[in-house]
Amino acid sequence: MRALGHERVLFIGSDAPSLTVSDLLAAQTALDASDVVLVPARDGGVTLMGSRLPWPDLSSLPWSEPTLERALEECCRDHARSVTRLADSYDVDEVSDLAAARCALAADDRPARRRLHELLVNIA
Repeated sequence: MRALGHERVLFIGSDAPSLTVSDLLAAQTALDASDVVLVPARDGGVTLMGSRLPWPDLSSLPWSEPTLERALEECCRDHARSVTRLADSYDVDEVSDLAAARCALAADDRPARRRLHELLVNIA
C-alpha cells in the first residue's frame, strides 16, 4: 500500500466483526496527531493497528498472546513512534466470544454483519 502512495495504513482484525466505519474514521483521525493508532482487544491483543510511518520490525512480537498489545506499543515507542490507544474492543478467538459477537451485532445494519448475526443466533 505504501508503494502505491498511501501514507496511512490501517490493519483490521478479521476476527473483530463489530468494528464500524466510525471506528475506522476515529483511527484515521488519530493518525493526524500520532504515528501509530491501536485498538486494544479485551484479551490483550489488538483489533486494529494503523500507522502513518513504516512499521518497525514486528516479527519478534508475541502474536496471538495476551501480551501483544503492550509489546506492540512498547516496540513502536522504542522506535520513536508516538502511539494513540483508542477504546478497547473485542475479537473472536474462543467459542465463549461468540455470545459477545452476537450481542454486538444485534443492531448492526450492514448486510454481511446481519447475516453473521443470524448465523450466531443459530449456533451460539
